[in-house]
Amino acid sequence: MTKDRNGDFGKRDVYFYELENRQTIKLNFREWTVSALTIPFKYRFKDRDAGISEEFTTDFNANLFVGRTFYGKTSFFYRKDVGNISNTYKWTGGLLIGASTVTLNASNTSSANIPLDSDTEIVKGLGTIGLGLSFSYNKINLGGFIGWDYSVGDDAEKWNYNKEPWIGFALGYSLFKF
Repeated sequence: MTKDRNGDFGKRDVYFYELENRQTIKLNFREWTVSALTIPFKYRFKDRDAGISEEFTTDFNANLFVGRTFYGKTSFFYRKDVGNISNTYKWTGGLLIGASTVTLNASNTSSANIPLDSDTEIVKGLGTIGLGLSFSYNKINLGGFIGWDYSVGDDAEKWNYNKEPWIGFALGYSLFKF
């Protein structure tokens, strides 16, 4: 909160630009952002020592991305009788947390001491943490991330990719900003 000249909290000075017809102004900014993202494409690395092959997955997951915009710009274009048109783009780096599921089976538990039988499938919950970089145009987000999935529950350690790194591509929509 800021104090104004009289010592009152919450009041701020207001600045504005008055644009002529077809005039544009661009303003730089930095901000904290919270976005909902899904990472539909994940690449999981091969581990020759453990006998784990690489894997490319296309699963649904829900993630929350909290980040700091280090480069942002908003442009305002004024047209008489139409008003302002504004566009915002920004680069944001931050932390990803999320949740999804995985179906354990014989192929993705092959490196476990006791892998699952070929006719057995178990659905497990996953918790995700990661770091990434996001580009946003207005409220649409695209990003690249590196992260780790943690399977939870009984037999969770059997999953070949439990606590192993992955890289992924994200799609999202900005919920709000601070």
